[in-house]
Amino acid sequence: MLKNEGAVMTQNEHADKNAEIPGCIRRVTNLERVFLHTPGYNVSIVSRIIGNVSEQELLRALDTVRRIHPLVGAKIVFGDRHDAWFSNDNVPALPLRVIKRTSDTQ
Repeated sequence: MLKNEGAVMTQNEHADKNAEIPGCIRRVTNLERVFLHTPGYNVSIVSRIIGNVSEQELLRALDTVRRIHPLVGAKIVFGDRHDAWFSNDNVPALPLRVIKRTSDTQ
């Protein structure tokens, strides 16, 4: 149970608050909220792939990862009470930038 302005909020009332957040996944934890205020906090992944993989195959793999792990494609939105929530509403596709090698030692 959660406190709500001196009253106790039931799980159902708490779930109703979630309904106000479009695409709500879950509330951001206190530890996650610390990272929210870190300047320039972005996650980038660099990969070296051996073999031939098309850009379409990589995009399909990113979509699969996003379906399996919903927070990979989430954004953070704030509710009326300044609570931070993960949401997947209107989140663009994961960006993919392919840079071709210029030599075999790269």
